[in-house]
Amino acid sequence: MQIEIYNPKNEPLQPVQWNYKELKEQLITSLNAYKGRVYTDETISDAKKDRANLNKLADAIDNRRKELKSLYLAPYQEFEVKAKELINLVKNQSKEIDEQVKEYDKQRKLDKNEKIKVRYLEIMGNLAELVPYSKIHNSKWLNVTYSMSNIDLEIAEKAEKIKTSLETINNLNLQQEISEEIKRIYLDKLDLSYALDAKKRIELERKQLAQYEAEKEEKPQEKPTETTQVQEIEPPKQENQPVYTVDFRVIATAEQLNELKNWLRTNNINYGPVNG
Repeated sequence: MQIEIYNPKNEPLQPVQWNYKELKEQLITSLNAYKGRVYTDETISDAKKDRANLNKLADAIDNRRKELKSLYLAPYQEFEVKAKELINLVKNQSKEIDEQVKEYDKQRKLDKNEKIKVRYLEIMGNLAELVPYSKIHNSKWLNVTYSMSNIDLEIAEKAEKIKTSLETINNLNLQQEISEEIKRIYLDKLDLSYALDAKKRIELERKQLAQYEAEKEEKPQEKPTETTQVQEIEPPKQENQPVYTVDFRVIATAEQLNELKNWLRTNNINYGPVNG
């Protein structure tokens, strides 16, 4: 099936034959009469006539141009309309097939993804309970050119990396609470460097807390205890405002306790230790 053009043949169309050169010479001669012409108040009406005549001449040439353009384009425009009609017939059918191809490809990817999940569980073993498949999924695996053998290899590599990273954390001999927290951070990001940085931050926080506790034991009168009991001492009564006494326990860091003390003072609230 092919398009056959009977007329015109596969040759350049013949150019328009007209008195171009003769007309150009006549125009140049005629237009030279206008060059340098200066119009005065008395002759401004002549200027308007000359302008009108020149515009009329330009319009006459342009109208003939449009006529020839229409004449030459008419066969093409008719051909274009029919050609586009055929193109739409083809594209509509192609679209129908395309929808089936896309649906097939979508289902193929879903099926392959399920196969990969099965292999993931088999290869990861107990680690699959710690690391869900979505954590290591690679969209490229769903491509038809990506073989299952390569996918198996990549999953195995990831499993080995996770296993080694967890062993590295275990070998740090951390307190169980800290060790579990570092593992949780690692399993969330699957980034050992990130988890080890978190370990340094947690250890620093614990060291600062221990230092604060030690200072608190040495100078209990200068620093409030971590579980300071505070009692509101009834402030001077103000007219029409009820006054309450509340006993409560505060558990906070040294910085937070200092902030609380400053807030109480700023708001003119009396406080003191609760006996017992």
